[in-house]
Amino acid sequence: MIEIEHLNVWICAGAREVHAVRDVSLALEPGAHLAIIGESGSGKSTLLLAMLGLLPPTAEVSGRLVVDGVDVLQGPEAEFNALRWRRAAMVFQASSNPFSPVRTIGRQLGAVLRFHGSTPVAARGRVEDLLAMVRLPTSVAAAYPHQLSGGMRQRAVIALALACAPKILLADEPTTALDPIVQAEIVELLFSLSAQLGLTLVLVSHDLQLVSHMTGDLAVMQAGEMVACGAVGELMARPTHVHLRDLITALPRFELTEAP
Repeated sequence: MIEIEHLNVWICAGAREVHAVRDVSLALEPGAHLAIIGESGSGKSTLLLAMLGLLPPTAEVSGRLVVDGVDVLQGPEAEFNALRWRRAAMVFQASSNPFSPVRTIGRQLGAVLRFHGSTPVAARGRVEDLLAMVRLPTSVAAAYPHQLSGGMRQRAVIALALACAPKILLADEPTTALDPIVQAEIVELLFSLSAQLGLTLVLVSHDLQLVSHMTGDLAVMQAGEMVACGAVGELMARPTHVHLRDLITALPRFELTEAP
């Protein structure tokens, strides 16, 4: 489903060039779940953007990157348009950005569906199904983005990503600026939907605590390199890289004590 071989990404910012992704290789089968963690600047979001060919024009890329049969580095733009949203979709980091503030959630979901060929009647029915899928009431269709809480907006963003029934879902820091309880709910929703719909899920996060109990694989990035990759439980029990050991050591630990 996703094949990456010796991927390198350089981002040019004026006279400065940043080697954002360094020689990353990865293979994901259909239905696989992968969480990618790392601190800010480790290259995890850049890797995710590369999977959909969404890197800035100043980026230079080498290696091999194939997503659902499409060569993202060499294929024509027409193939990218067929890939994006219909076969692979992304949940972006800021929940307000994908939505216009002057149109209701229902109208914006419907516009995406009609753009991709749905009739108005079919689009209305699909909007109701999508809201139910992400556990939002149908009344949200008539609401404007600013009328929703952060958690509800992020659920609407997930509905937007699922609108065209993609086979691959990429989620870039989908819990940013949410409180811990809502963060856990959003992550649980993503994994639940992925299992239910048979999606290949790639989730980017800086929060090891949040993804440490998930099922699937875990990849750790540091300074653009993927320094560890394997099953979540195995890596958490037996970390294979010093950076992962440091991250595990830094996790908060809570102990119950009896009241005096």
